[in-house]
Amino acid sequence: MINFSILDCEASYKDSMALSPYYIDFNIDRIVKDINAYWKEDVTALYKYFPADEQGQEYRKAVYKDICKEGMVELLKEFREEMKQRKKYLENKKLTRSELQKSVITLSEIKGYARAVETLASKLATMNTESEGMNSLIKILNDYVAGDSFKQLSAKANSLRDSLDAIPIKLSYQNNFLTVSFDEVKGKYDAFLKGFSSPEQESKKSMTFFQKKNPLGDAVEVTTLEDEVLELISDKYPNVFIELNKFVKENSDYAEAFVIQLADELAFYLSFYTFEQEMSDRGLYFTPAKKSDNACLRADDLYDLALACQMIRKGEMPVANDTRLEANENFFVLTGPNQGGKTTFARSLGQLVFFSKLGLPVPAKYAEIPFYSRILTHFSVEESVETGKGKLAEELTRLAPMMEDKSQKNDFVVINELFTTAANYDACIMGKRVLDHFIGQNCHGIYVTHLQELSKEDPGIVSLRAMMNEEHKQNFKIVRSNEPALESSILLVEKHKLHYEQVVNRLKGEEA
Repeated sequence: MINFSILDCEASYKDSMALSPYYIDFNIDRIVKDINAYWKEDVTALYKYFPADEQGQEYRKAVYKDICKEGMVELLKEFREEMKQRKKYLENKKLTRSELQKSVITLSEIKGYARAVETLASKLATMNTESEGMNSLIKILNDYVAGDSFKQLSAKANSLRDSLDAIPIKLSYQNNFLTVSFDEVKGKYDAFLKGFSSPEQESKKSMTFFQKKNPLGDAVEVTTLEDEVLELISDKYPNVFIELNKFVKENSDYAEAFVIQLADELAFYLSFYTFEQEMSDRGLYFTPAKKSDNACLRADDLYDLALACQMIRKGEMPVANDTRLEANENFFVLTGPNQGGKTTFARSLGQLVFFSKLGLPVPAKYAEIPFYSRILTHFSVEESVETGKGKLAEELTRLAPMMEDKSQKNDFVVINELFTTAANYDACIMGKRVLDHFIGQNCHGIYVTHLQELSKEDPGIVSLRAMMNEEHKQNFKIVRSNEPALESSILLVEKHKLHYEQVVNRLKGEEA
């Protein structure tokens, strides 16, 4: 048995499941829904597993780079179409009642499978591939198609198909009698059946059909007429059908598991390529994430991909931001006014790490990302009606397993609006403990909060602020800043009409 996966060098990517609360928190589910729509197949399951380790992540990046080369996408799509046809044959066999027809459908199934594999192996060998994954695939395919077992399978399938196609059949209908003979004739069987069943032909005294192919074909069902004709054919040419039945029986498990798996796994790369091209045509951009060897995280013109997918439908473009964590820095603490883009920025960082771990291009113009073992997330929740817990209790319940896990090293953590229902003093104490824990575990991440005090707690913390323009309106830009954030106060003053003149007028009983 050949053990190979185009998604992981160790063929064990399913050992690391990506499905987690952050799948929803980062709106990955919305992005994958759009990918499905453009690809026209449901590939959700393929986006729920990370490669097993850093080597697997780099393996995927290199494979995707090869797939983007000229002619590769078309070749792989062609292979997948052939394999999808095989699935249709399998479905048709379950529906048909004719055993003879099942054998013929199986023959077409095997013939199509062999053709797909041979074509893929032949054309891939001419491609300029560089990745370990594609080069391994080429070698495995070449060895497979050169093997005696495969060559005999392909040759016999083609030979049997030729034998069936060579059987001449003549059907004559006259005076309500159907005559079957086997002469060298010409004609189309479909045309005969159409004429045979049409009302206007019933008054005709005679009608002759000439056919030089097995009338069974690959149809799911055969008519009673066809069934009887087939019985006559099999009686006339017993050796052909004996060979056919023997071939089908002996090759019931003809398909190699790695070939079937390959056809399924290629949809991961091809679906994202299709999505990326569609988005690029609408003005969005992606870049392969470079591996950071010095624990530095950097992204230029990073944007929220899920939000961008919504905005471009309206002809709008998302606001992009630059971000950077130096080698001696661990955590962003992001503060700023409500509706200033803080959660959106946190999501964009989460998406950056998520797609990098999948080995796919990320939504930025430039990206340099360390390898993170896991992604952890804690987004604000409402009170639970089912458990009767308040919001703070719910948050602590969800947070506890994250902080009790002593195996945490090198994780990426996104915390959004934690402890908002607690008093500021208590929230600061709890927030500091959370940051100390994750920084102590050498994790990277972002903490979105209204507590500006948290940005001054540790030298490994980078203070970020959601900015406003000169008119004190949110512009959704996120910048490094250690200055006191006045934007939130300005917004509150304007919202509640607390400017000096407004307060004075209100005290005088005048309209503010």
